[in-house]
Amino acid sequence: MTNINNGIPNQTDIINELETKLKLVSMLLSSRSNNEGVILFKNVLYNDFLEFANKEDTVANEAELFLDLQHIEKELELISAYPDLHVKTLIAVGGGFSAGKSEFISSFIKGKIKLPVGVIPTTAIPTYVLNDNQDKFIGCSARGGVVNFRNIDKNFHEKLSHNFIKSFGFNLKEIMPYIILATRLEYKNICFLDTPGYNPAETADGFTDEDINTAREFLKKSNYFLWLIGADAHGTISANDLDFLDSLDLHGKKLYVILNKADLRPLDEIKVILDDIRDNLDDYDIEYVGISAYSAITKEEYAYHKLSLKQFLDSCDIITDRHRELIERVNKIYLTYKYGLLKSINEKESIRKELHSLSLDILEEGVDIDNQLYSRISQLKNFFSTDMEEENLKLLDIVIKKLKEGINIVFGKRKDFDIPINVNEKKNPNNDKKAKHNDLDDAKELKDEIYYYLGFVQNIPSLDNLQWRLRLGYVDYIK
Repeated sequence: MTNINNGIPNQTDIINELETKLKLVSMLLSSRSNNEGVILFKNVLYNDFLEFANKEDTVANEAELFLDLQHIEKELELISAYPDLHVKTLIAVGGGFSAGKSEFISSFIKGKIKLPVGVIPTTAIPTYVLNDNQDKFIGCSARGGVVNFRNIDKNFHEKLSHNFIKSFGFNLKEIMPYIILATRLEYKNICFLDTPGYNPAETADGFTDEDINTAREFLKKSNYFLWLIGADAHGTISANDLDFLDSLDLHGKKLYVILNKADLRPLDEIKVILDDIRDNLDDYDIEYVGISAYSAITKEEYAYHKLSLKQFLDSCDIITDRHRELIERVNKIYLTYKYGLLKSINEKESIRKELHSLSLDILEEGVDIDNQLYSRISQLKNFFSTDMEEENLKLLDIVIKKLKEGINIVFGKRKDFDIPINVNEKKNPNNDKKAKHNDLDDAKELKDEIYYYLGFVQNIPSLDNLQWRLRLGYVDYIK
């Protein structure tokens, strides 16, 4: 930032800062990924997959699936920018303004580069911090390229505050969505993800709704999750913290809560605060693996519940297989689409079978085979054709295979490398109940449609019973 003398900014500093900004923006805009796997994945996602998705209408949460594929795309860009990242265990670090997230992460840094800290919001752009024998400070462009900050300014990491980003006059995060800081860490196989504070703008100067959404998005990226509370602020976990945590999907994640800046409180008070935090988490039914009172300044743990901070971090300090994780996420998307398509095929085949049976039963009623009724039933059979679903199943296999090929190239694996798909994976029972309810509604609409096609037929006493039997056969299949 510029130095100010007697209230007047130094002109040389102003010029230097403008040159720095211009150089940064130009390098970010011109930087893009040239990784063959990333390029393939992008092309398939925004061409082949979208073509398939536009033809397919059996999946209700299609937008979520596409968003997950976009998240995989960003992870591939990140891994191609810094390959060592894929073997690290990712721990997302969240919390509100003044919780001391950056200072907490810096307490495990042995190198000379530290994350900027201060009394104003500092972490404006999500930052990945991981171990490396050499200090590296990299900005990742929106196109998957990388920019070495140290080629711009050796002390560039000290400038990335909200005020610096605001001074650009546009949202810098749109062209630089995240940053990588590599330095010597106490934990060799852990990558900390420093996220912006979640606080609403009106309660913490400099934070916006976008910061909240950014924090929420990046906290989803990891199965390990540290939530920090500042002992100098509320003294315990706040209602805002609890509401924010409650709004996150923590299923399958390990949450560890830290009362940071514990050196500011006496030990007997700390123990009371930890008990209060535990009770509040239990009241909200928020699952956690441990609670710790820690000081990033003294690097000391004063007390804990369940599991100590060191025990938690030690358990996370392992090599991971991010490649397998990404392939399995694609497999889940594949299974979701395949289940929807097969379900639609089976339902339509069941209906066509009942329509055929209906034709035979009406014939037994003595209706002339030249009657328009048979023509209408034939039209209805065509309406329930499965040609589109069967074609989409073939297209799905091709698209998924190409997406996996892109992932394999990024990780340096064979293009045809794959992980067996668990076809017996159980669905969410709540989702099944909802789907069943919707299918029953569809069955009622089907009955009305049959009346529309067949209702003009007169003097067939058993027709109404046959129509209801068709509906029941449809529902029985769903059950």
